[in-house]
Amino acid sequence: MDHEEAIKLRAAERYILEELSPDERDDFEEHYFMCVECADEVRSVFALADNAKSVFAGQAQAATPRPVALQERPSNWWIRLRPAVAAPVAAALLLGVTLYQSVWVIPRLERDLANVNQAQTIPSVVARPATRGEDPVVEISEHDRFVQLILDVNVTIPDSSYTLEVYDEAGSLRFSVPAPAPSRGSLHLLLPVTGLKPGPYMIRVRPKSGAGSIPEDIDEYNFVLRSK
Repeated sequence: MDHEEAIKLRAAERYILEELSPDERDDFEEHYFMCVECADEVRSVFALADNAKSVFAGQAQAATPRPVALQERPSNWWIRLRPAVAAPVAAALLLGVTLYQSVWVIPRLERDLANVNQAQTIPSVVARPATRGEDPVVEISEHDRFVQLILDVNVTIPDSSYTLEVYDEAGSLRFSVPAPAPSRGSLHLLLPVTGLKPGPYMIRVRPKSGAGSIPEDIDEYNFVLRSK
């Protein structure tokens, strides 16, 4: 997910309200850790949720049922009673959502944002071409959020940019990342490990100018992800 897509989806607001699909939520979590503007927007939504908590708490106390005079028709009695019942129930539900966000969602996001601003090490490995020896292994712990892959790219081919495609063991495409041509022959790929299972992976480096190129123009690199 890029910044323009996050704006169109109102991702920060929908993330707090838990309206994103699981895939959209994972994509947005990967994006806002690297986007200052989205991180600021998430903080703004935090503040709005905190203010809403106070407002809804006051409404929950004020919204008490009032005495309703019984009518001869049961239908009229129920119609008059429904608003008195619905108001405190709605206020209680909204208060519950706000408390859940304050106790669980917001603290978790605040911890994640704090980690982004701290210096930290990232597991790295030099991914080898598929034809060279054993596949390199990169080990990750439960606290690691990213892994860095270093790819030696053949720069003798005059291509201005590449597309990096990451496939899992089942052959499913997990990521597709555009990348400029490196000046010294190495591309550094930062992958989020959220949702990635231990096992072998393949990175396919496809020249962007090679829509009609022969298969030899496509390089493949392998690595193995392993849990500590």
